[in-house]
Amino acid sequence: MENLNNQENKKDSRKFQLKKPILLAAISLAVAASASVIAGGTLIWRNSKEEIILHNPEVDMDAMCSGQKVTWDCIYFGSYPQTEVKDTDSEYTDLQNQENWDNNGDTIINGTKYRRILKSDATHSEEGHRYYKWEDDTTYHYFRYEPVKWRVLKTDGNNAMLLSDIVLDDKVYNTQDEGTTWETSTIRSWLNGYGADSNQAGVDFSISNFINSTFSNEELAAIADTQVVNSDNLEYGTEGGNNTLDKLFLLSESEVYADSVTDFGFVPDKEIYDEARMCGNSDYAKAMGLWSDYPEENCHWWLRSQGYDSNVAAIVFCDGRIDDIGNRVNNNKYSGVRVALNLNLTSSNLYTYAGTVCSDGIIKERGESDVSISNPTIEKVMVMQNLINFLDGQNVKWDCVYFGSYPQTEVKETDGEYDDLQNEKGWDSNGDVIINGTKYRRMLKSDAVYADVFRYYSWGDDTTYHYFRYEPIKWRVLKTDGKKAFLLSDVILDAAICNEKSENGSTTWEQSKVRSWLNGYDADSNKEGIDYSNINFINSAFTDKEQSIIADTEVVNNDNFRYETEGGNNTKDKLFLLSESEVYTNEAKVYGFSSNCIMPDISRRCKGSDYAKAMGVAFGLASECTEENCQWWLRSPGENSHCTAFVDVYGTVSDDGYFGTGDCNGVRVALNLNLTSDDLYTYAGAVCSEENADTE
Repeated sequence: MENLNNQENKKDSRKFQLKKPILLAAISLAVAASASVIAGGTLIWRNSKEEIILHNPEVDMDAMCSGQKVTWDCIYFGSYPQTEVKDTDSEYTDLQNQENWDNNGDTIINGTKYRRILKSDATHSEEGHRYYKWEDDTTYHYFRYEPVKWRVLKTDGNNAMLLSDIVLDDKVYNTQDEGTTWETSTIRSWLNGYGADSNQAGVDFSISNFINSTFSNEELAAIADTQVVNSDNLEYGTEGGNNTLDKLFLLSESEVYADSVTDFGFVPDKEIYDEARMCGNSDYAKAMGLWSDYPEENCHWWLRSQGYDSNVAAIVFCDGRIDDIGNRVNNNKYSGVRVALNLNLTSSNLYTYAGTVCSDGIIKERGESDVSISNPTIEKVMVMQNLINFLDGQNVKWDCVYFGSYPQTEVKETDGEYDDLQNEKGWDSNGDVIINGTKYRRMLKSDAVYADVFRYYSWGDDTTYHYFRYEPIKWRVLKTDGKKAFLLSDVILDAAICNEKSENGSTTWEQSKVRSWLNGYDADSNKEGIDYSNINFINSAFTDKEQSIIADTEVVNNDNFRYETEGGNNTKDKLFLLSESEVYTNEAKVYGFSSNCIMPDISRRCKGSDYAKAMGVAFGLASECTEENCQWWLRSPGENSHCTAFVDVYGTVSDDGYFGTGDCNGVRVALNLNLTSDDLYTYAGAVCSEENADTE
């Protein structure tokens, strides 16, 4: 846009300039954040945690149709209905039963916003493979609100010109089939929420519109009022009308072809099949009537410029060419809405970094942009003297991330905050408090799951509180495909007895109280009938936002391999314990574990946090070459239905198991994390199995 300075686009590195590895780079603007501009229009945001560089588009010569390959930085800002909720999805039934839908067809369930529409709500519907398939006129279809991803077309330091990464909706340019300009069009009024006086058709969009559906009041305040220049058609001279002042707009001819568009990454030639101008679309846009075609289901999208006369508006074809002749302004079949805006980058911390997209189709999400987490690497140990320590003949290295927090390190009497903790009065029902921004937990001996003397935490008496500092949880990456990561806590975080009442007989993972406690389930979910919906692990360790990016995992509960003890039904959980097959067998080898259950595998050895030991986890002795390692539960059954398998301090798998009422073992949590969802975790370096090797 004309309010952005023209600066030369510097072809510097696309990597973020971080002082230490960060898994998810984010434009998280803290209160104390400040900004400075460096050459080439890049913006550096600095706060106490990280330094982020936001680039202008980078253009490289390439053997593509356009002759170039373009990479854009992206951000997430605002949210809009995008992905359809299918009848196979877990929330579908809840949506069917929901009664509280507003006038826009929106509702919020468990913190997530949804929109429902009927076939009659669509701008257009038609049979054919290029259109959305509506089975009937009476069934609601549901769509999940998701963060809107924007490409950074240009930044001058304080402002960024953004273009939605995909087409977000389907609307006619004007509801009446008569001559109009951008100023008087209904699409402008719908985008910006203007009243009936602002468009030629006299339609009031002040209540139902795009801008209020997509942005909160705080987000709206960060969107700049842009002087939108409405030039005449470049080829036919059709009058473009008056300039306007809008927050949201469509791009013009001169912003998608002609000489000036090279700043945005587009080619100047309107007849070129420009991959940079090709655009995909959301499920919601398709349902609203969008027509899409090859390649990759790209679609046409409106420009704000007039076509060969005032009854048509220019569009970008799905193949990246420009149609300056144009489409009828009330044609509801073909063209989608791809929104543009100018964002004041110094206004607020309301957006996050979203990685990069490239015109060659490669998308690098936030977790892939600067630090690439990998699957475990396995090094064979061939030197004979090392085989004493590396009994399995291999050394394994895991990438790690920090995600969530949990009480771990004990605050000793010699620590500076100890007196403050003793004098603190505001402890909650979990025994937690926040002092000077740091969270703590206190506990008595009676709060422990188990307390003993030999190989256990030392409790001085029954009446003195012991204090533990909440710290980021470190997770080992057992497996990743770039979009999701299978994680295992690096240390044992807590203690548990699987089931307390032996008279209740056999118990599977599905019925166990440890499953209910981990996930915050109620009394109906475990055989003990204990309600963990208030006091549990998941709510202590993760915020609501963090919980939203933990995937619901189909937890397979196989029978015990040797004894064939029934494993019970499969479950769907966010948090779980590993199974036999995940710590030995060939499947476990990809995670870095030995395939032999009786092998003292150093990769399976695990230490416990101070808090886990205080809660009752037994630990080995350094004199016995176990370096205070702890035993940790598996979810698999043992030799009979009263027993549960576990990993011992030597790294051997006990498929015989312990009684659920027996020794108190540690809880080593596993989960699957959606890496593309949010900026809530950071890179934590790597850990190596040799750190768990015997020293004597």
